[in-house]
Amino acid sequence: MGKKVAILGGGMGALAAAFEASADPENEVDVYQLGWRLGGKCAAGRNPAPQHGNRIEEHGLHVWAGFYHDAGRLLRACFSELQTQEGTGPTWGDAFDPLDHFSLYDESNGTWERWPIDMPRRDGLPGDGGLLESPGALVRELIRAMKALFDYWIDSKDAGATPFADAISVGTTALDRAATRISEFGKPDSSFDQAQSTLAITEIESFLQQLDTIEPQSGAHEAIGDPDRRFFKAVLQVGGVIAKGLIRDMVPLFGFESIDDIEVRAWLRRHGASEELIASPLVRGGYDYVFGYKDGDTAQPSIAAGTAVKGTLRMVLDYRGAFFWRMKGSMAEVVISPIYRALKRRAVKFHFFHRVDELVPDDQGRIIERVKIGVQAKLKAGPEHADEYDPLLPGSDRWPIEPRFELLDLDDQPHRRQLDYESNHLQQHDVDAVELVAGEDFDALVLGIPVSALGRICERLVNQKTEWHAMVAGMKATRTLGVQIWFNRTTAELGFPVAGSIVTAYEQPLATWADLSHLDAVEDWPDGTGPKSTAYFCQAMPADVPATTDWLRQTTRRWLDDHAATLWPNAVVDGGFDYSVLYDPSDRDGPERLDFQYMRVNTRDHELYVQNAPDMVKLRMEADDSGYRNLFLAGDWVISDLNAGAVEAAVETGVRAAKAAVRTK
Repeated sequence: MGKKVAILGGGMGALAAAFEASADPENEVDVYQLGWRLGGKCAAGRNPAPQHGNRIEEHGLHVWAGFYHDAGRLLRACFSELQTQEGTGPTWGDAFDPLDHFSLYDESNGTWERWPIDMPRRDGLPGDGGLLESPGALVRELIRAMKALFDYWIDSKDAGATPFADAISVGTTALDRAATRISEFGKPDSSFDQAQSTLAITEIESFLQQLDTIEPQSGAHEAIGDPDRRFFKAVLQVGGVIAKGLIRDMVPLFGFESIDDIEVRAWLRRHGASEELIASPLVRGGYDYVFGYKDGDTAQPSIAAGTAVKGTLRMVLDYRGAFFWRMKGSMAEVVISPIYRALKRRAVKFHFFHRVDELVPDDQGRIIERVKIGVQAKLKAGPEHADEYDPLLPGSDRWPIEPRFELLDLDDQPHRRQLDYESNHLQQHDVDAVELVAGEDFDALVLGIPVSALGRICERLVNQKTEWHAMVAGMKATRTLGVQIWFNRTTAELGFPVAGSIVTAYEQPLATWADLSHLDAVEDWPDGTGPKSTAYFCQAMPADVPATTDWLRQTTRRWLDDHAATLWPNAVVDGGFDYSVLYDPSDRDGPERLDFQYMRVNTRDHELYVQNAPDMVKLRMEADDSGYRNLFLAGDWVISDLNAGAVEAAVETGVRAAKAAVRTK
């Protein structure tokens, strides 16, 4: 006999739960979603306004990492189902392009130096891996990767002929021995051999000491001293410190969570990292990648050590195909739409414009008895109208930037077109209210709503159970910002050397950006007169600045004037940014051309990015252990293999929540 599963929320965790629960056609699955679109932080829309070319407007900068194996399996399964059931549908190649190149920026002596990084292509696709999740396996692969990188570096520079030949020989031997010492780590039934581990640490320290002796020289011996020396040396130093620290702290025995009580920079220092290495773009870029800043303040980086190290190692050592995968459209169109279409074919019911207001437990704290929901809008009635809201623009996988009002009954109230249907705080405008009742409307609940909203909807749970009180009080999520700029020059004409690149660890507050000019072709710009390139930016947003697009516009203007020249040297005039390179159909003057660009501050609950500071990771709860028999948890705030704000983490928890939900009695 099937189960009735009610899923609250429509982000990636909730959608993964819906996909897993609906695999059994006997289960009845309902999804309740605020507003008119799915995806959470992955949501996007098309702007139909005149001159805007149906451009994509995203929540922020999105790329798909090659180690997203749970998420990769989910998406590929959706693609396969659509192809089988509809006779057509996207393939992985239709949806994604491989992206092997990215850049970090290092500030040295007052100037910025680009570190170009090209990651080797591997066999397979995201979803084919996930074999290196154990701590021991990751440590073993880290040492192997260091050895391979060191050999590549030395061979490519013909360093055997340099004065460093002896140091290189000793370092290579030390790495070989370290790899041998830990060869059993991560293998089935292996144990943690303390004596061998101590010897492995000695070998790694020997390697790092030899690495320190390899310094740039003048004249004929500059092979090791060219600009990429600092990059390779920093990578090997970080890898060595991490390997040494993981072995010394017996992480293969106790797990990465055993070092989550310390901030990752402090942990690196504990195991010998220099302040220069701590300040390197390899470390800074990690914080930018996950918005790892307390209260969004880039002066206060904070990530738990175990979470940071494990995520980094999985990202670098366990990707498949390409290191990154670039979506060929908005994330909503490439990822969310196929999942939505596959779920619809499975008869999953979507209740849009249903805002979850409260979870009501029984007095004993055993189950969730009821869920209170505010209905924001209703469909037009009549035989010519559908009985379920269709969120996609007709004949496409595109999502609009506002509701499809032609499908809604607005009761002849024009002001209802101006409401923010993605806000949690407009109850006075509701058109109805419903209650879901345990045993009637659901057998199991999956809570896929972000942690930042739980204080509002789970007040009774917080008052009943100490773990809920601690989680809601202690876990935080940060505001973020997103900027999209269209240019009337190509990336090459602007002066950046690599088209289609991703950049991070550059100047704040727009430290991360990507050249996503390929998206211009899937927008609807006039032939021959549209933009020639596009850049997306994102970063954490400080809690103490105005949450307005005016603030972001002024911030972007200052950043372009002060820092754009390093990236786009041909976009400079009179010492400042040349605003004439910005695409603007209205052809405004100077900084006014910024008015055409897209800027957003992400401040609503479903837009915030969960943090993973040392005092927060321990507050996460298990997907299948909420403390209530019929309540299961999904989202990037739930305990996962990553414990970070990522699609991969959300999907993992959604699958686990659904599996437990359909087993509930």
